[in-house]
Amino acid sequence: MKAESIGLRKYALFNDKNERIATLNYEGWLTYRATAELTDGTKINFEPQGFWGQTIEVEQEDEHLATIKMDWLGNVKVFYEKAEEPTFILKYTGFWQTKMILQDRQKNGIAEFVGRFRWSKFAYEYEITPLAENALPDTKDLVITWFAAMYLFKLVSGSSGG
Repeated sequence: MKAESIGLRKYALFNDKNERIATLNYEGWLTYRATAELTDGTKINFEPQGFWGQTIEVEQEDEHLATIKMDWLGNVKVFYEKAEEPTFILKYTGFWQTKMILQDRQKNGIAEFVGRFRWSKFAYEYEITPLAENALPDTKDLVITWFAAMYLFKLVSGSSGG
């Protein structure tokens, strides 16, 4: 799978057959407020909470889907349905290359996200490699964890694109 920037504050997520799964549209340059639109027309909203925006509420219409939080160690955690334990944990592991590992509750690797700036396209591209069989089979889970990875990429790179 892969994701790439397709315009100002806009990204597309593609499956292994290079078919678009979803589009992520940020409201502005310096905000984490965004809307993801899946190919079936479903819209998922990401709404930052608090002064620093380190907590993001994820909703579909009026239904709460998840909460994304940054912890003090720089990890991003995804909590479903007001759970006390995170369903997914996203950890930054790269030094020369921006790389993140998505883990489940048992700290098993689920997927790897690698971000690169392509000078030839003057755009960011992200490679998403599953580390487990049937990793993130639900499209909503994939989009939510993809947004969490984008959130961490933006924080690490200090830019609105990475």
